[in-house]
Amino acid sequence: MLKNSLLKIMNLINDFKRIERTVYVANTEPKRFENDAEHSYELAMVAWYLNNCFELGLDTNLLLKYALVHDLVETKTGDFDGFMHSGDKDFENKKLEYEYRGFELLKSEFTDFPEMLQSIEEYEEKLNQEAKFIYALDKLVGQVGVTGINKRSFADCGISYNSAKDIWDRKITKDSFVYKILQEFIFEWTSKANYFAKEDFVPAYKKNRSIPKNSKPNS
Repeated sequence: MLKNSLLKIMNLINDFKRIERTVYVANTEPKRFENDAEHSYELAMVAWYLNNCFELGLDTNLLLKYALVHDLVETKTGDFDGFMHSGDKDFENKKLEYEYRGFELLKSEFTDFPEMLQSIEEYEEKLNQEAKFIYALDKLVGQVGVTGINKRSFADCGISYNSAKDIWDRKITKDSFVYKILQEFIFEWTSKANYFAKEDFVPAYKKNRSIPKNSKPNS
C-alpha cells in the first residue's frame, strides 16, 4: 500500500533524527547535541553552496545525494566519534564491520529504493570526486562547527594536535579544495595558545559516548 511506503521512509528518517552526535547545536539552552539528520542537511547545504559559489564543476545532484545518505547506516550502528579513536586500527576495523552489517540491513529493508543504496555504496567506496568531496567536507564541517560556530577549542574537546593532524592528513586530503579551506583554519587554530590538548582525553560531555549505546547493528 502507498501509505506503508511513506511510513517506511519516514520511520527511517525519524530513526536518523534520534542518532545524536558529539557536537552541540550552538546557542541552545539547555545545551543539546545535534542529530544525524541536522548534520546531513547542513553538509548538503554547505556542499551545494561551495560548489555553486566557487564554480567547482561538481555534480550537485550527486553531492546532495551523498551528503544526505553518508551517515544513514548509523540508524543501525549509532554514531562513532572518530576523534576519540584516531589512529586506533582495531576501532577502525570494528567500525567498518558494524557499518557493513548495518548497510546489509538497510539493503534488506529498502529493496524498493535502489538509488539510495547505490548512493551509499558510491560514497563509501569514494568512486568519484563528488564522493571524495563529501567525505572530506564531512570531516571539516564537524571541526568548524565546534570551533567556529560553537566557539570551543580542540582542547575543550580533548583533542591533541597530533590527533587532529591525523584526521586532516588521512581524510581531509581526499579533496584539494576542502583541504585548501582547512589550511586557512589550521593557520588560525595553531596561532592560538593552548588551543589543542597536550594529550588526548575524554571530556565530561563525551563520557560514556566512546562506543554508542546502540553500537551493534539492530537485527
